[in-house]
Amino acid sequence: MVKPFISATALTEIEKCQPYSAYDVPDEADIWILNKLDIFDKHRLLVVAGQKCAATEFTITIVATGDQRHEIIPEPKWKPVEDGAEIIRFRFVDHPGKMRVQIKLVTAIQFIQTGLPADGIGVQDALRQCVGIVSRIVNDFGKDFFGE
Repeated sequence: MVKPFISATALTEIEKCQPYSAYDVPDEADIWILNKLDIFDKHRLLVVAGQKCAATEFTITIVATGDQRHEIIPEPKWKPVEDGAEIIRFRFVDHPGKMRVQIKLVTAIQFIQTGLPADGIGVQDALRQCVGIVSRIVNDFGKDFFGE
């Protein structure tokens, strides 16, 4: 069935972009998650985002000797930014005495408590991905049907 003002070919192309057609796991498709977040907003449910941080590297300097140890953390673990939160823990076999510790952190605002695969994903990253998807769909649609 052809909808008013749209050709069967255009409708077929639009159907190919739908999460149930375009993704192996439709519930994890960026466009589907954006749709669900939009529904939350329409029904005035609170979409929660929280600030998180992760230690990405550290340098320990032994004050007495000036010796340094620098480490990059290959898989940083995100922790909530809240008073008293433990960001990183060090365990020493032999305590070297007084030391100076420098830690590099990254922070992000992430979706939390949505019940969707979006939990733990950065808000800016998720929105950037959705904008990219929509831009590609609009550009492809314009080229295919309007020669733009």
